[in-house]
Amino acid sequence: NQSTSATAGASGQLGTNSALRMMEQLATRQERAYERLYTFLQYFLGIGSATPNSHHNVPTSSNDTGRSFSASDVSQFGALGRFSDGDDMDEAFGHPIIRRALRVLRHSPAHHVHALELIASSRRTEVTRRFLLALTSGYGGMAPLEMRAHDP
Repeated sequence: NQSTSATAGASGQLGTNSALRMMEQLATRQERAYERLYTFLQYFLGIGSATPNSHHNVPTSSNDTGRSFSASDVSQFGALGRFSDGDDMDEAFGHPIIRRALRVLRHSPAHHVHALELIASSRRTEVTRRFLLALTSGYGGMAPLEMRAHDP
């Protein structure tokens, strides 16, 4: 009798340890999945530290011409390449894959908040760059804004 109760106690303890180990493994895998999704977002959108040199060939004056990206450029700059204008950027952020990825990342608040901060920073940087370009060199075939200013 005592041996069966000791075996049942050890079996119950073994089952509890196995369940705890399994839960730890699942939590670890889930955290890795969130991290991979976060890294994918950075790479796909061309933002953050997962971006391989996405600032090459960014026009900084009206003399720079936009260029199309080849398959090798896609592998170098990310899945969407460099955004040619704000509409492309907005379209990328509205893509169903990106929206779903952000929805999933809500379950990992640290990743979600940081991804949103990177997106906001990327948009702010692009808008500022385009404004300075329009101000000093013109943008989209228009004359520079400084030329139109009637400052004394």
